[in-house]
Amino acid sequence: VKEKGIFDLVEALTLLRPQADFRLAVAGVGADEGKLQTEIRRAGLNGNVTLMGYLQGQDLERAYQDADLFVFPSWREGLPLVLLEAMDYGLPIVATQIRGAADYLCQGQNVLFVPAKAPAARAAAILGLVKDLPLRCHMSAANREKIKEFAPDMVGRQYLAVLQQVVGAQVS
Repeated sequence: VKEKGIFDLVEALTLLRPQADFRLAVAGVGADEGKLQTEIRRAGLNGNVTLMGYLQGQDLERAYQDADLFVFPSWREGLPLVLLEAMDYGLPIVATQIRGAADYLCQGQNVLFVPAKAPAARAAAILGLVKDLPLRCHMSAANREKIKEFAPDMVGRQYLAVLQQVVGAQVS
């Protein structure tokens, strides 16, 4: 759907095409898929963009393993699982500065943030990562380290500590 920013991403890739050779694999399905296919054809990106459909299991794992970077153009979300998955696979990320991502990820360390509805800025961020192997390597390592903060045992201990504080405060 439009709020996922996929049409902005197609526009960004149209700007990027003269400057870089790329392939985009889009995972997921949605109500605007037909409109997206039409936009991809209109932009002349048929050879660059593949709509993969809904992926799970080994197919999803392979898609992450085959990627060089992860682009998340959504205009508004919390902290979506796909960002955590991308981090777990050590992918550098280009994303809109949505709430959850802005709370947990650091600009230039884990992610390159771009404004929503700004295809030129998204294209520039993608191109910057494509051309900067040391930055991609740095972000990859940082994301593999950062994802450890989201491990179930780590998060469970944090939740337990908060619950104990709340219960303790109510008993006092």
